[in-house]
Amino acid sequence: MAAVIGISLRGLCGLRQTVGRQVAVGTWLHSQMLSTSPISGQATGSPKIYEMRTYYVKPKAFAEFMQLTYDYIHLKADSNSKLNGYWTSDIGGLNEVTHIWEYDSYTEKMEAQKSLLQDETWVNNYRKKILKMLVKQDNLVMNPFPWFGVKPPLSIGGVYELRMYDLILGKKEQWEHRFIQGFFERCKLSEPVGVWFTEFGPINRVVMLWPYQSLDDRTKIRKEAQGLEEWVEAIRDCLPFEKKAFSKVLIPTQFSPWK
Repeated sequence: MAAVIGISLRGLCGLRQTVGRQVAVGTWLHSQMLSTSPISGQATGSPKIYEMRTYYVKPKAFAEFMQLTYDYIHLKADSNSKLNGYWTSDIGGLNEVTHIWEYDSYTEKMEAQKSLLQDETWVNNYRKKILKMLVKQDNLVMNPFPWFGVKPPLSIGGVYELRMYDLILGKKEQWEHRFIQGFFERCKLSEPVGVWFTEFGPINRVVMLWPYQSLDDRTKIRKEAQGLEEWVEAIRDCLPFEKKAFSKVLIPTQFSPWK
């Protein structure tokens, strides 16, 4: 993705800063598009697809639901569905679970789902039981942006912040161009495990998943990020293209591959 060099109104010094930043972004983008995603081993130019599911569980049934999931979730993984992470919601939603599944293609996803529904143990011992425990279910399918490959967290034992931004229809490219001007600078403090854009489900939605050692660690890093001029300017310039944004704090379960 070629960066478009804009002329700053801050004089020659500002122009040099803008040109330098955008050249760096263009170079970084080129290297990322040619690189391989650490988690999936595929070129980021031909990404896998990711399904994010959210289940809203009846409060009285939550403990039983989690035990059943712990006992039987491996059956879904055995059906050629790759579990990236499974979390419970701590802030921003109660009695909710969020899980992300990875597939090579839509065909693989449909075949995995068909195979799972033919598994009597899954259907009788898990699916039929947990459906009675749910208030509702949501899901969406998303693709990673080509300039950032999906990767597992660098450390284990923390919390995750799930951030979602609903964009104005037709403004994805404008938002993306401005966001990447500061994103790579922000990644020097900490990196997300993925940045996606929805394909099915709520459309025009950006999904980011940021791991932290703790909520205090998150507060510290975000405070430091406020001192990064490129990041602050990028976030400011993205605002006209966003309708709303929201976040949740997620805690990884003991059976979640991403801890």
